[in-house]
Amino acid sequence: MGYEKREEREVNRTRHIMAYIRMFGGVGATEVTLPKDVWPLSMDSENEKKLITTMKQAMEMLKDFQDCLKK
Repeated sequence: MGYEKREEREVNRTRHIMAYIRMFGGVGATEVTLPKDVWPLSMDSENEKKLITTMKQAMEMLKDFQDCLKK
């Protein structure tokens, strides 16, 4: 698991460089290119907000929270 995290950080650096080259390399791009558009990684979904839209989701989250308090 640690190896995969290190590899993902290295790929993250590479995709940032690729995005910067595309935006500022004199290609003439007018739209913004985000690194996650160049090369999607699992770390991108870690910071996404997960909206609760149903009562079932709310109850599951409450149950998870209660389980964490019991530990």
